Amino acid sequence: MYLMARRRSERKVGDDSGIAMITVILALAVVATIGTVGATLAVRSTQSSGLVQLSGQVTDLSNAGLAQGVSYLQTNSLATLAATSEATAETVTTAEGSYVFWVEPIAPWPDNTPAVYRVHSKGLQGTGAREATVDVSLTPFEGMPFGVFGRNGRQA
Repeated sequence: MYLMARRRSERKVGDDSGIAMITVILALAVVATIGTVGATLAVRSTQSSGLVQLSGQVTDLSNAGLAQGVSYLQTNSLATLAATSEATAETVTTAEGSYVFWVEPIAPWPDNTPAVYRVHSKGLQGTGAREATVDVSLTPFEGMPFGVFGRNGRQA
């Protein structure tokens, strides 16, 4: 018995067997952690770039709605222009998404000069949405038809 105990104690003092296994396990843990962090960053980066693209699409769609609203004011008679709301507005669908616009009279013509109308627009694409408004001021020039001048209003 004494001899066995002595051999074990001698082996423990100078023996490095097992340190290689501990080193390998620690190295694998570090590599796995770095791999997990890299994969997480890649997934979040992809999600973030998708959201940036979606934001650009809904911005373009809401701007298209504003442009169509101003065009609507240019091509329709102001005397017969009825107030619209989001509930009564028509939705326009494109390949990129859809938008809806409506015109709200703020200071309607002919009682006011300049006449002021607010064009509302909402761009929709998937889970993204953007609302924007622009105030349009209409002033008649002597001997000329109405001119349409847009001014940036509130943007949501």
